[in-house]
Amino acid sequence: MAEHLLKRFDEELNKLRYSILKMGTLVQHQIEHAVSSLINNNIDEAKLVNVFELEVDKLDNKIGKLGLRIFAL
Repeated sequence: MAEHLLKRFDEELNKLRYSILKMGTLVQHQIEHAVSSLINNNIDEAKLVNVFELEVDKLDNKIGKLGLRIFAL
């Protein structure tokens, strides 16, 4: 039983790590596009920042839920 819980805990932690890394990558792309859009005065690139923001928000919610699930374990 304890072994099963440890395995589940590790799986949830791995999901959390992956989600945090994915969100960090998205934020990095967001910053790159924001800076580039300002430097180049490119509105299309600025619109990409909003697209990334929606994905970051989704991941933020997912990370919060994963954290609660891990805490419950």
